[in-house]
Amino acid sequence: MRVRRGRQLFASFLSVVIVAALLVMDGSSPASAAPGYFRPLAPVRLMDTRIALGGTSFGSGESRALKVAGVGGVPVGAVGVVLNVTVTSPTSAGYLTVWPTPLARPETSSVNFSAGQTVANMVTVGLSVSGSVTIANAVGSSQVLVDVMGYFLGGFTGLVPTRLMDTRLGLGGATFAAKESRALSVGGVAGVPANAVAVALNVTATNTTASGFVTVWPAGSTMPASSNLNVSSGSTVSNMVLVGLSVDGQINLYNDNGPADLIVDVMGWFTVGGGFAGVVPARVLDTRVATCGITLGQGETRTLAVTGAGGVPTVAVGAVALNVTATNPTQSSYLTVWPTGQVRPGTSNLNTTAGMSVANMVTVGVGAGGEHLQRRWHR
Repeated sequence: MRVRRGRQLFASFLSVVIVAALLVMDGSSPASAAPGYFRPLAPVRLMDTRIALGGTSFGSGESRALKVAGVGGVPVGAVGVVLNVTVTSPTSAGYLTVWPTPLARPETSSVNFSAGQTVANMVTVGLSVSGSVTIANAVGSSQVLVDVMGYFLGGFTGLVPTRLMDTRLGLGGATFAAKESRALSVGGVAGVPANAVAVALNVTATNTTASGFVTVWPAGSTMPASSNLNVSSGSTVSNMVLVGLSVDGQINLYNDNGPADLIVDVMGWFTVGGGFAGVVPARVLDTRVATCGITLGQGETRTLAVTGAGGVPTVAVGAVALNVTATNPTQSSYLTVWPTGQVRPGTSNLNTTAGMSVANMVTVGVGAGGEHLQRRWHR
């Protein structure tokens, strides 16, 4: 989601780390895909309160419904959507919660932010017969932007977001120590069936005591050399995680550096045959070590091969779920990811400030015969 002001006046550089190809989504179009497959869309902006699209800025405690089905290329029969939700110009630290309308508001969060911060997070959310989602702003005043990235006609079952872990309260154990790994049962819990093959989670790190990262992966497999969250001391950071489940329905969480509290909310689950194939998270780009090129310059566009890399097959891949991290940025800016061969959308996936490492889940179609995607760094 793009949050941009001013002109491109100064050179900006950053390292980009695409740390994991987490799920493969087969079938790139309704004509060729089975009913359960994910359909990626060219990102479409559904809300931008800065320009009164979907209303003006959210007030403290305000909830607002947003129509999704039948809008922006999402059909009326969609059972779930993938959104990129951005908060900008918040007047205080707080959070947004996104859930299916007209269900009761859950005690969870989808985006966490500090005063004055611009933060984006991907949200995978189910749709009820209303075809709408509700967005609530906890405290203060905030501008909110929502872009739709794709939809499901089946294979994904959205849930009222439910908290599975909150170490601040002892739910799922005590505060994580540095270098600690811990298993969490998901299958057979909170509406997720025991035979689910993967889940959509929102993972939050808070009360952090050092800079570090958090990694999430299926239990029973080797921990990957990747991360899902990047944190600094004293920060609260959340990110969407699409992760496969072990045969006994568990995931692992690892906290890299310094004690930290972790919060895990489940948003929905995926069925066998729903068009999803989990892969062991694999790094496919790291400009810090010249994997697929060196640091991106201001305004630079670069193509990345994703099919045939990191366990992703070379055929029958319509979309991929990636965790994209920007690090060492020299200016406040944003990063856009889109399928090769398509016109660059007027949106962004990451928003950064100088010196800050930021990660976000990106669900994106693949282009050029299913071989590549593109990403561009802007000021």
